[in-house]
Amino acid sequence: MPRTRSLAVCLLAAVLSVAALVCGVVVAHQREAKLCWQGRPLEYWFNQLGSRETMRSPSGAVWRYGSWLETPAASANAIRGIGTDALTFYLRKLGRDVGSREGQIAIAARRVGFEDFLFRIRGVDSERAQAVTALILP
Repeated sequence: MPRTRSLAVCLLAAVLSVAALVCGVVVAHQREAKLCWQGRPLEYWFNQLGSRETMRSPSGAVWRYGSWLETPAASANAIRGIGTDALTFYLRKLGRDVGSREGQIAIAARRVGFEDFLFRIRGVDSERAQAVTALILP
């Protein structure tokens, strides 16, 4: 009987730990999602920052990274207005890494002429550049 009770206590502790972790992630995500400037979310303004790329696949399809909807001054003012509340968002974008398997697939695709169009690895570099831009805005 004592063994069954200790097993039940361990299972209950594990379930509670997982529930607490899930609640923490949800709360952190909701806090970040509320960061807005002039009614637009942080992700919108981040996408408007500097690093804008256009890539064309061998088939002729176009993929654009970054946006041209706002002027650079407007996006810079929004990033300044949001302020230090967005630091975790910028640091996560800055620290984003391309996995080794994804990198190997991209290298193989580049050899046959796809130039990262399908894998968007250049997007990681663009996001890093945008994160640096957001962090150094005066």
